[in-house]
Amino acid sequence: MIGNKNLTKANASYQLINQVGDLIGPILAGIMITILGGYRTLWFQETVPSNMLGRVLSFSRVFTRLAMTLGMMVGSLVSNSISPVVVFTIAAV
Repeated sequence: MIGNKNLTKANASYQLINQVGDLIGPILAGIMITILGGYRTLWFQETVPSNMLGRVLSFSRVFTRLAMTLGMMVGSLVSNSISPVVVFTIAAV
């Protein structure tokens, strides 16, 4: 009976931590993306000449979209050949 109570407490604690993480994680990610994205754009505006700024930002966005597409392709190939767990473990690091 004592072991069952400890297991119930551990399960309840795990569920609470998981729910808090599910709530705070996306909020924290949104804040960090906003801060880092804004910093990157400001850095571009300060270092790139104004007549080249549109071209540089366009190339940066094209390169980012290309990298995301290649990442999805490589991830799907690894997932099909090895295991989805490996893909998510690598992505988490």
